[in-house]
Amino acid sequence: MKTNKLIRTSGILALALALAGCRSDTDKTVSGIIYDGSMNTLAIVTAQGDTLEFSTMDADRSQMNGLLIGDSATVTYTGTATPMGNPEIAVATSVVTRHIERASDRLVGSWTEPAPGQEGQKQGIVIEPYGVARSINMATLRYEGWSSTGSSIYDDACTVVLRGQSIGNGQTIAFSDTMRVDKLDADSLVLSRGGYTMRLAREK
Repeated sequence: MKTNKLIRTSGILALALALAGCRSDTDKTVSGIIYDGSMNTLAIVTAQGDTLEFSTMDADRSQMNGLLIGDSATVTYTGTATPMGNPEIAVATSVVTRHIERASDRLVGSWTEPAPGQEGQKQGIVIEPYGVARSINMATLRYEGWSSTGSSIYDDACTVVLRGQSIGNGQTIAFSDTMRVDKLDADSLVLSRGGYTMRLAREK
């Protein structure tokens, strides 16, 4: 009986050791808003206000729909999630992103108004993603970039800053105009600064 008991005890111990040897750290998951990112790193702000950074070098990116600041991200990772700037960061095994609709998304497009003194002609601005802007039929006013500000990342089109080059009289001067957004919908954009107003219509 003692021999059988010893065998059973040894068997249980061997099984426990085998299971311990096969056990690996369980992947952890955290979600937040994208704060910063590069080719191999991603930083998010969690609902608790923590800014966490991850290595994405070997992560599964098949469900990454871009990497835009302000979008949401769910990161599955190994190791310990650490604050941004820590030399030792957790390793992401997969990253899933989802675009969050913002007011500034509706700014993207071609916007025009009647060109003064040019019957039947239009002028305006093309607002492209990632802060790129271009002029439409405006030889002396060359738009190059834009940005917007607001009360939050979700309501971020209270003002628009248009940047570019003013060309005339043999010289080129860089400009930056901050315009208030008075109206923004699917078809119209009204911008104002002081007593100056731009009433623009979206080109189809």
